Amino acid sequence: MIQRAITALILLGIATVVIAWGGVTMLLWVWLISITAAYEMFEMLKKQGVVPYRWIGYAVISIVIVGAYFDPHFILWGHPIVRVCALGVIAGAFTELGYRQIWIPPSNILATARVVGFISLTFTYIFLLRAGANGLVNFLFCILVVWATDSMALLGGRILGRTPLSQISPKKTLEGALIGLLGGLFVAWVYMQILGTVWHIHLNPLFYSILAVGIGVVSQLGDLHESLFKRHFRVKDSSTLLPGHGGIYDRADSTLMIVPIAFYIFN
Repeated sequence: MIQRAITALILLGIATVVIAWGGVTMLLWVWLISITAAYEMFEMLKKQGVVPYRWIGYAVISIVIVGAYFDPHFILWGHPIVRVCALGVIAGAFTELGYRQIWIPPSNILATARVVGFISLTFTYIFLLRAGANGLVNFLFCILVVWATDSMALLGGRILGRTPLSQISPKKTLEGALIGLLGGLFVAWVYMQILGTVWHIHLNPLFYSILAVGIGVVSQLGDLHESLFKRHFRVKDSSTLLPGHGGIYDRADSTLMIVPIAFYIFN
């Protein structure tokens, strides 16, 4: 638990600096974590005998992410086809969650394309959300609500958890999920109060409260999908990169389902 807390503090410090800085620094950070997450997924694919086209995958992901930097007006990312693809990736993940089954294409190239599509159409939106309208304020809102929801769901589940939430992840409980939603909503209210009092930035309380609940629900579904993904490949964590936390995918799972939706809501 101490190791987990230390790692979380380090990650929080790095994330705070990168998020505040934005621009190229944020772009490079997103590129690094997306390539690392792709590596983790490719390693899991190998466990099923799939031979991914790694370097082609890394190249495509890099082109997509760097391309986002050179599209400051979101001409490409605002296109209906791109919207459908990005939101389709999320819908596909939730469909897998509903059926409790991960679909891995039988061919190496299609399996590689699945990973590349998922990474490109989720991680890139971390940068896009920060670079978008009222980017810093909205990005911090989303991230803080996700972190609060995850932390309070974990804590609440350990203390008051009785009813299993899903067979996919037996340790998650309904009580923990509800406490997580309340924790995210509380942090959203505190955040809005601080913005209004200190920086005189006033957010619509009803809209952002509803959004906080939606973020809490979707983030927990994203976490469940990641659990299903790991269960499919019979691994405890996506990697051992982050002591006490697992891999990049383990840490980013809740956020990935949020950022594309949030980007299109705010932009």
